[in-house]
Amino acid sequence: MIKKITPVLATAVLLVPTGAHARTMPAVMAALGDSISAGFNACGWYVACTSRSWSAGDSPSVNSHYLRLLTMGSAIKGTT
Repeated sequence: MIKKITPVLATAVLLVPTGAHARTMPAVMAALGDSISAGFNACGWYVACTSRSWSAGDSPSVNSHYLRLLTMGSAIKGTT
């Protein structure tokens, strides 16, 4: 059985295109959620502080998802 499967697997590996595993990066980002997504109380009492949001904030002290995506590609810059 293994002797029959080996050539098929070898052929399948050789036929996979080299760009098949290319990573696509998002061009736009939106944050939907609760007070944590808005950075509520991060800048003061009862204030939404979107710059310190863990998801779409741009404060370097938070290291948000937005900033991590920005380091991988600049297409998302300013689109949160």
